[in-house]
Amino acid sequence: MNNFLLEQQQKLERIAILIEFIHSHPESRELKRAMAVKMALEVESYSKINKLLGINKSCITNWNSFSGKIA
Repeated sequence: MNNFLLEQQQKLERIAILIEFIHSHPESRELKRAMAVKMALEVESYSKINKLLGINKSCITNWNSFSGKIA
């Protein structure tokens, strides 16, 4: 149970960092990346993210795994 709570807390912290980035960064490519990772962390399907943002599923996977290393 503690592991689950820790994972949830880490996910919420990563989402908060991404929200802050989204609000502060005007570059559209970077914004799309942050939005894609945020949506993935919120358990949106990669297919839905792809349809909404036009981002390749493999890119989402790469960005999502990288975001865990910086948060």
